[in-house]
Parts: sequence; C-alpha cells; structure tokens
Amino acid sequence: MAFAKCGGVTGVARVPSGQFAGSLIVNKHKYWLVGGSYNWFWLVTPNGEEKGAVGPDESSIAAFIDMYAK
Repeated sequence: MAFAKCGGVTGVARVPSGQFAGSLIVNKHKYWLVGGSYNWFWLVTPNGEEKGAVGPDESSIAAFIDMYAK
C-alpha cells in the first residue's frame, strides 16, 4: 500500500470501504510511560478522533484492511 506524506505524519492510508470507510490509518510517534518511544499506525476518523492502534508495521495495515474494508 502506498502512503501519502502529510505535515509531520510519516504515513497515511485511507480505508476504502466498510465500517471505517473514509477513516485514515496514520503513523504516529508516541512515548511509553516508562520511557522510550514507538511509531505505530493508528486509525483516525474523518473528524480527527483516534479510534485505536492498528499495529507496528505495514503488514498490520494490510491485515486491518482485509478484516474491515468489506
């Protein structure tokens, strides 16, 4: 899946159909409470609400699309 680059976000994919159609899967840099950081993909609705983690890599996006974009 190809990603667009968008102001500070390293990867963006649009959910094409299904329950989350129109939502974006974005790569966000976040911090663990105990120190350190991580870059995971997150599902974000069109109004900007973060729905939850998709996973740590692009294979997680493919699995999410296979499961929910029907």
